[in-house]
Amino acid sequence: MGDIENFDLDKKPLNVEDGNSRYIEEKNIIHFIPTIRIKIAVFFIKVLLLSLWSVLIFDFFSEELEMSDSSWFYIIYIILTIILSMTFLKPYRNYKTKRYFNKNTGNFSLSHRDFKKEEKKIDKILGIQIIGYQKNKRVRAGRLGSMNALFTYFQLIVVMQDFKRYNIATFQERKLLIETADKLCIFLKKPFFNEIENFEGNDEKTARLTRSFRSKFILTDNFESNTSIEELKKRILEKEYYSTKEISNEKIIIDPSKLGIFNSNLAYYITSNFLRPIEAYLHFKKKNGFTEVIISTKFRKEFIIYVSSLLLVSILGFYKIAAILFVLIILFWFLQRSDEKTFFLILKQDILAENKDSNLLNT
Repeated sequence: MGDIENFDLDKKPLNVEDGNSRYIEEKNIIHFIPTIRIKIAVFFIKVLLLSLWSVLIFDFFSEELEMSDSSWFYIIYIILTIILSMTFLKPYRNYKTKRYFNKNTGNFSLSHRDFKKEEKKIDKILGIQIIGYQKNKRVRAGRLGSMNALFTYFQLIVVMQDFKRYNIATFQERKLLIETADKLCIFLKKPFFNEIENFEGNDEKTARLTRSFRSKFILTDNFESNTSIEELKKRILEKEYYSTKEISNEKIIIDPSKLGIFNSNLAYYITSNFLRPIEAYLHFKKKNGFTEVIISTKFRKEFIIYVSSLLLVSILGFYKIAAILFVLIILFWFLQRSDEKTFFLILKQDILAENKDSNLLNT
């Protein structure tokens, strides 16, 4: 649906976190339910907490378990379990809250204290608003400790006739947000207040600094900047916490050894032509007036050693050692990916320095 005059609506993001963003429409009712990823995460957390409390209760009523003779052990165990349970309680209540628009009854309900006692009327809705905003989060950065990285989010908001606003769902994908907002506006026959037309205008899919990595044997990512290739190279070269190994008109190889974040890989300790340290490969292309930046890594050849060792001990019949090696290989793989993604975020933050604050809404 098209946009209409925005009146003087508040454009600030609402202070909420939710994962109920999956849109389902059936029998004149729209539901927003948790995504599969959120459901899986909640399931495993519930199993963990249930296991912790079950072990404690079983140990209390049975003499067979006897976890410890120390009273301090039980005090610390109980305190940590209570903290974990209380921390999980608020997001779990949000997760269980029903979000729906029911045209059969003319009412709707969302996750807000104003909806605890009663639903609200659909005919009191002024329109549906979509906004974008950026938020700093801390990410791990090896020996540097941690760093701030910008993450972009989009909110789908219902605006009432008294201009009060309630968040319906939070997204990280612009396209999915717009599609959902359009469906909801058509369903409710309400106007569309689009506040993100000029927000993060250079990105093609989602946000500049979201974790939009493509990860198979190698990690790759691409994004756009309105800065020239020469300026982007200058920003990289002036940084002191990593070094450049090769520079050309369209490519830079970056060695992040100074950061010390790749310390979970064999190549960090054994450097040679075959097992060279992890590097980032930056390729620059001119595209529609912007500079496209492509970051990639290469397949880590030390994994050939890991897998060969696994196959060797399996052939020799040392199955317990093989099982341990298999678990270690998986662990090393995920540690490597985590380190590479952290480094990608650092690079993107440096390269896109010109827009760190330009798209932040006034808060």
